Amino acid sequence: HLQHAHFVFSQTDPNHIHNLDELASRTGNAPLTTLKNPQTGLYPTERTIFYDTITDAEIWRVSHDAGNDAHDYYDVPAWNKNGSVFKYDRDGAVGSKTWLFAADSSWGRPLDTAGGSFTNNQWSWTNNNLIYYLRSGQVYKIDWTTGTKTLLNNIAVNTGVSAGNFRIEPPHPADDKLLFDTRASGRFFVLNPDGTGLFEIPTDG
Repeated sequence: HLQHAHFVFSQTDPNHIHNLDELASRTGNAPLTTLKNPQTGLYPTERTIFYDTITDAEIWRVSHDAGNDAHDYYDVPAWNKNGSVFKYDRDGAVGSKTWLFAADSSWGRPLDTAGGSFTNNQWSWTNNNLIYYLRSGQVYKIDWTTGTKTLLNNIAVNTGVSAGNFRIEPPHPADDKLLFDTRASGRFFVLNPDGTGLFEIPTDG
């Protein structure tokens, strides 16, 4: 559920840190490896809920490193089908990884795929637990709840295109086709989600 924000300037002299003096005074973070729960493999996260002093909008902050954490939205879904989990990509001291977080920010964990680019992995539109991803020109699907990976197709070998040129796009809304483009070369390929039916979409004429 999305609620439209009405941007109303409520203060003539808004606070640039939104009255979050304690949060703004922090100078460092605990090493990530010391925070991992050995029983669950999950990482704790901290929710910061505050009111923007310009708009009075309620803000939920779940990421704490604006320099390293990002997500490219556009038509790329950040959330799984039922909105219980979202993913974002991290490029920082702990390495480039795709991370998953609970919608209530109660846990976070890295996803074991190729790493931190939204061009490498996409949520299924129909399955809450399924992510499609590329690694070294190979197409996989992974159930993030179990970690089970399935190799679908070695698309680089089967098309003769260099593995580093491929990018996976958001799947068809019915999840019946996966789309790949080859960046600068302008070639497009379609694959069935079971790994069969690979073909190139004609783009000339």
